[in-house]
Amino acid sequence: MKVSLERIPLHVIWLGLFPVLALLSSNLGQVRPTIGYRALALSALLALVLLVLFRLILGDWSRAGLLTSVGLLLFFSYG
Repeated sequence: MKVSLERIPLHVIWLGLFPVLALLSSNLGQVRPTIGYRALALSALLALVLLVLFRLILGDWSRAGLLTSVGLLLFFSYG
């Protein structure tokens, strides 16, 4: 089964990267931008792992993307 890149919800990756980039941009005077590389990589990896996991459970890229987006929003908005 061939999966085209158009069917995979890539917005999930951007949604996972946004909080890290927003935090870095608001503190640009205090930290170097290179500090955020590890956090960006971990955040993107978390988003991809959740997306693939939910895809295996639900069987649909759209629903997996929606559930991953909700999970990331809840995770990053806590506190």
